Amino acid sequence: MKEVRLGDRQIIWSLTIIGALFTLGGLALLIFAAILPIINSVSMLSWDEGQAEIVEATYETMELKLESIDIDTKVYTPKLTYRFEHAGKEYTGTEIYDRGVSFETLSGVEYYLESYAPASKHAIYYNADNPSDVLLTDSRFHGSDFLILIVALIVVGLGGFTFAAGFFHHRME
Repeated sequence: MKEVRLGDRQIIWSLTIIGALFTLGGLALLIFAAILPIINSVSMLSWDEGQAEIVEATYETMELKLESIDIDTKVYTPKLTYRFEHAGKEYTGTEIYDRGVSFETLSGVEYYLESYAPASKHAIYYNADNPSDVLLTDSRFHGSDFLILIVALIVVGLGGFTFAAGFFHHRME
């Protein structure tokens, strides 16, 4: 049997812990940033497609202050209100696929909102059984969801491999 020094044990335990953390982080990324958005996209397959008219395109300003590192900045988040008709009744929606999008500059959010001028028409997907379930989007599927899925799987794989290598090496001592 090979002699294992104290320094080797610390490296092995460190690899095991780092591998476990990467695996847990990758799993969280996989679930919350990849699988849930893909499930939402798949659920939209049964939804009807329609056109909505933009009623209001504005933005919300949030000021961020991090005194510990002396940062004082603003973040601009677009806010859209749109209306559409279903079965002769008018509905209003505010959910957009890019709901997490925000900008560090006022010009960035203004450029984004140029595409959503009031009275302009945009594609929506809505649940015909419950038209208040509506999403303003350009597509049912978004490549970014699958890119995040691939990155999450790589992180889980690398973390799992590192954890397993450290764990089994420790067990063989």
